[in-house]
Amino acid sequence: MIRLEKLCKSFNGHEVLKDVSLHVRAGETLVIIGASGCGKTVLLKTVIGLIRPDSGRVIIDGHDLTKMNEKSLFAFRKYFGMLFQGAALFDSMSCSENIALALKEHTSLPGEEIDKRVHAMLERVGLPGVGSKRPSEISGGMKKRVGLARAMIMRPRILLYDEPTTGLDPLMADVITNLINRTSHEVSITSLVVTHDLYHAFRIADRIAMMYEGTFIAKGTPEELFHSTHPHVREFLSKQPIQKKSAGKRKELK
Repeated sequence: MIRLEKLCKSFNGHEVLKDVSLHVRAGETLVIIGASGCGKTVLLKTVIGLIRPDSGRVIIDGHDLTKMNEKSLFAFRKYFGMLFQGAALFDSMSCSENIALALKEHTSLPGEEIDKRVHAMLERVGLPGVGSKRPSEISGGMKKRVGLARAMIMRPRILLYDEPTTGLDPLMADVITNLINRTSHEVSITSLVVTHDLYHAFRIADRIAMMYEGTFIAKGTPEELFHSTHPHVREFLSKQPIQKKSAGKRKELK
């Protein structure tokens, strides 16, 4: 579903992505881990076309995004849903209006059907009563869930998550992690998650790729990464507790 080939990107002479290659299978949840500043978020924005690479290719379901003009790229982004680190909700809109925005802009659905879908999505993320509230009236964890509802409302084939548990208390981080797992399993969406939160990374990942100074130094299943002998991987893993995903909950990949 996602194939990155030899991506390079520099800003003001500083090389942020260095010959990065990666593939993500359809229906898979792949988690990218690494310390702050290693290039994770730049890579995520490159995948969705918000940043153009200096060289290399981004192939999504057989389509090369690096060859698309802005109009084609804008249309192609309907493939994606994205949960931003700070949720990125519009404060001037209610939570329901935030979720409904893409449906109003990109479909011809009647208002009654849009309202029905928004209500169903709010129930899905466990927030049936907050549709009329503004983002300023709800907690950080609720904002993340509204952001996830907005990311899923267009029924995308790919979901991108930028630090989904950052800034949340442990209980709410667990809620978000469970939602990511449930979404991946029930809807069979391809998910790419960027995080430095090892505890939750190991709970949701089918595979994990670790970035270090702009390139991948390790890729594999959580079990393979857990037993890696790479010194930078060992050092990074030693800094946080890890809860490995149980075999019974891991979905089978075809």
